[in-house]
Amino acid sequence: MRDERYSIKQGEDNIEYELRLVEILKNERPDDLEWDDIKELISYEGNKDSLRKANDSEYGGYNVGKYYKNKIENMAINNSNEDIDKILNELQLKKMELSKERKKQQTINVEYNRMLREQARDELWWENVEKVIIEMKPFEVPLLRKIEKLKKESLLTISDMHYGRECLIKGLDGEIISEYNNEIFKERMWDLLDQTVDKINEKQLKHLNIFNLSDCIDGILRVSQLRSLQTGVVDSVLEFSEFMATWLNRLSEFVNIDYFQCWGNHDELRLLTGKKGDFANENVNKLIMKFIELRVENNKNITIHNDDLPFIYTDILGVKIFGYHGEDKNLIDSIKWFRRIYRKPIDLIYGGHLHSQSLVTEGIGEFGDAQCIRVSSICGIDDFSMTLHKSARAGASMFTFEESKGKTGQEDFWLN
Repeated sequence: MRDERYSIKQGEDNIEYELRLVEILKNERPDDLEWDDIKELISYEGNKDSLRKANDSEYGGYNVGKYYKNKIENMAINNSNEDIDKILNELQLKKMELSKERKKQQTINVEYNRMLREQARDELWWENVEKVIIEMKPFEVPLLRKIEKLKKESLLTISDMHYGRECLIKGLDGEIISEYNNEIFKERMWDLLDQTVDKINEKQLKHLNIFNLSDCIDGILRVSQLRSLQTGVVDSVLEFSEFMATWLNRLSEFVNIDYFQCWGNHDELRLLTGKKGDFANENVNKLIMKFIELRVENNKNITIHNDDLPFIYTDILGVKIFGYHGEDKNLIDSIKWFRRIYRKPIDLIYGGHLHSQSLVTEGIGEFGDAQCIRVSSICGIDDFSMTLHKSARAGASMFTFEESKGKTGQEDFWLN
């Protein structure tokens, strides 16, 4: 494609054009070009004679830059100083204009290339993640379970797993009050699966929604946390993701599953400043959800809702439910704000974060009181909650929903 810089511009006479070419060709080292290339670059209807002379050895042969330099020197001889100053001033202005245009284009090119590099890097990263997961040994997938239209469903809420954290809290006489590590996390999750399956069989459930209200890993919100991490952040993410995929695959032998997950503050990467919210979208839950989604993609009894959003919003038998990590102290204020900003009905809001249960109501929902429910944690009491003088048992809860009735029941599963 022809470079328009080498074409004569509208309103530009031959001398102005040739002066501009001198600067362009001088900067781009025309001696490195073959004559045919030069002729192709600068040929135009009005300067064929100049090109013929430039190509003639008598006028400098292929050295177009030298030819035009000679032309300028001849102009200096045949013109007055005033004319020369005018020509040089015009040339200087043209040089400045050309330099400015060149800088504009360079800036555009730099930003465009930066954008392409970032997109390519992200795509390559996800492609490599996907390749590794696909190459892993596949799960034994249970047979597809088809279900009719449901009149009763359940919602299992889990929160604050803090995988990778290791803590040991002792009492006044040296006895162990609370202990937590990766192995205890796994024991509690398998215990939760057993208790959940018992309720599935008891209630003859066909479908189970699962809200993971996050803080899946412990992360590094402050440097002091390095002392309490059993495994590094990256290893924690990979190990947790594989465990959850295995856990969901096992549970799907007994019930069809819709799995949702929001973002937590401990899952946020604070790599540069350590400040909350500086890089809110840099959250490891993106990787966790992608990992689980790819790992169980052949299991048609599991639906992974990977919406790449920091919250959950869904409908269970007509009940509009909002789930998020729950960092706000007052869930009543939260439900009011979420209703106002998103302009959506919310009958129930679920949050974690505080490692303890609570329930308050706010106004009237579709099926009675609109409820704000704080759920238990898998982690339970830890050294941080001790500094806040807060404590609660580790646990999870299952909520039953019935068509035209809304939430009709709650089961609590205690894990320590």
